[in-house]
Amino acid sequence: DTININLNITEGFLKDKKVSVVSLGEPHLILFDDNLDNLDMKKLGDEVNSYKDIFPKNINLTIVSIINNDTIKVRFFERGCFDETDACGTGSSCAALVTNLLHKTSNTLSIKTKGGLLKINIDNNEATLFWNPKEVFSGEI
Repeated sequence: DTININLNITEGFLKDKKVSVVSLGEPHLILFDDNLDNLDMKKLGDEVNSYKDIFPKNINLTIVSIINNDTIKVRFFERGCFDETDACGTGSSCAALVTNLLHKTSNTLSIKTKGGLLKINIDNNEATLFWNPKEVFSGEI
């Protein structure tokens, strides 16, 4: 099912944008923009989260560019750190589901993120994520 709401945003980046809000445990505002490489994700994430009447607990921002029927490129702003992150599992999964639903892409999508390449398989509106994890940090307390 789809719920359409009017965000009533009259200025800024979100003006006249069609967005999807999806949650797989974490809420994500998903939108499509072909100018993905030139976006200031920190600025846009801060702008989106300035709408406290719409997103009182803040929201993750996931922006998608469709490369072809089998591949999308995605960038993320996460509400937990209030900045861009290199990858996001829930964001990638939400992006794949929305892209598949709205744009009828392949059920197996390659997801290009700053952190690397993921694969997501969509079957009966469920997303299964495949990747090669790598250690990016370790420490001691």
